[in-house]
Order: sequence, then C-alpha cells, then structure tokens
Amino acid sequence: MKREKWMKAAGIIVLAFFACGVSFLLPEVAQAQKKGEYKWRFGSPWTQKVRNDSLQLYSELINKYSNGRIEVTFKPSGLFGTHDEIFHGVREGSLQMGLYAPYVNIVPGGMLNWMPWTIGTYAEAAIAYAPPDGVLYKVMDKAYEEVGLKLLWSSPMGPYGYGNKVRPLKTPDDFKNLKLRVSASLGAVK
Repeated sequence: MKREKWMKAAGIIVLAFFACGVSFLLPEVAQAQKKGEYKWRFGSPWTQKVRNDSLQLYSELINKYSNGRIEVTFKPSGLFGTHDEIFHGVREGSLQMGLYAPYVNIVPGGMLNWMPWTIGTYAEAAIAYAPPDGVLYKVMDKAYEEVGLKLLWSSPMGPYGYGNKVRPLKTPDDFKNLKLRVSASLGAVK
C-alpha cells in the first residue's frame, strides 16, 4: 500500500517536472523553429583583418536583427575562393552573398567603385554611391543586373581620401614631407 502511494506520488512529481520542463522548453522549441529559416554563405577573397572583422560583425548583425531567421556564415580570406570563384558561386547559388572587386572580366561596367577621384567630400560620396539613387550606384547596379546579380552596396571601405595627424591638407603644398601609403589600384593612384 505504501509502495503504491509512493509510486503514485513519484509519478505525479515526474509528471510535474516534465510539465515544467515542457513549459520552459516550448518557447525555445518555437524559437528554434524560427531560427535558420535562411542559411546564407558569404565570402570575401580579401585578407585584410579590419575589413574581415567588419564583415564578420555585419554578418552577426544580420543574424541578430533577423532574430536568427537569417543565419549568415561569413568566410574571409578567400576560404570560399577568389574574386571570380566567389562571383560565380553567387551566380550559381552555392553562395548567397559575396564581396569582391567587380573586375571588368566578371562585371563589365562595374568598376566604377574604383573612381575615387570623382568625389571630394562625404556629401559627394553619398551623391555618387548611396543606394538607391546615387549616380554611380545606379550605373553599377545596372551592370550587376546585366550579369544576374543585385548590388547591395559599393565602396565597402568608404571613398578614398587622405588623412594624417600632422596638419590639415587643404592645398598641394600641405603634402610636403609627408609619407603616404597608397592603394595598389592603378586607377586610384592616378
């Protein structure tokens, strides 16, 4: 008799724990069902730490602001391939996002993001590159459309400019005796 009461009490306790566990787990199960509705792979061929750290943060923010519905896996430093391979990966669908230089062999007409001499201020950069109405953005977006892609943004490092901590640069004479690091892009150097 005591054993039957004990078994009945134990069953109620187990049932109570199970009910509590389910009630705690149900929101997590519902949340898990929401998570990962879209799983995107995002590649970049560049090995620059600051750029890759920024793109990793960008990917994490997509995950965060979509409440986990969009899971972006970012691979830097060419882990998903070269510029051409990432471009073709996005076109064929094995990658959902790519950051690469739109070299003329892959996006004819898309190299306008390498025209830093076209702007002199951040306001001019917005006029040129800001989506959806930037003058150069529209041209580049059309070039991407012609190869079956959608341009999300351009100039991910911002428009080129000069900066230093020695003195303001207002005239050509202000560059005297300053050492400059310049882009490897021949267009940017010109």
